[in-house]
Amino acid sequence: MIKLKIGNTGHEKAIDPTIYDEVFSAEIDESDPEEIYRRFNTEGHPLHRGHSLSVSDVVVNDNGAFFCDSFGFQPIAFDETQTRKSSLLYALKQG
Repeated sequence: MIKLKIGNTGHEKAIDPTIYDEVFSAEIDESDPEEIYRRFNTEGHPLHRGHSLSVSDVVVNDNGAFFCDSFGFQPIAFDETQTRKSSLLYALKQG
């Protein structure tokens, strides 16, 4: 299971999950953040309607949360329960 979050952190050291929107949540084959980055920036996913992954986005998978930095991903502490949930994403999950 991965979840993609988008937000703008500027140059803060601590990541505030309340400024992030959950834009995608589904089971996919990839688990490494670099593989996820490649997939969502080249192939995409039929249910993903957001922009391609970029700096300051967060990927949450079974191994934790990862911040997309200017080069690579950094593991971070991230409370995903504090992110904003898309009403469309919620409706699709309930569907």
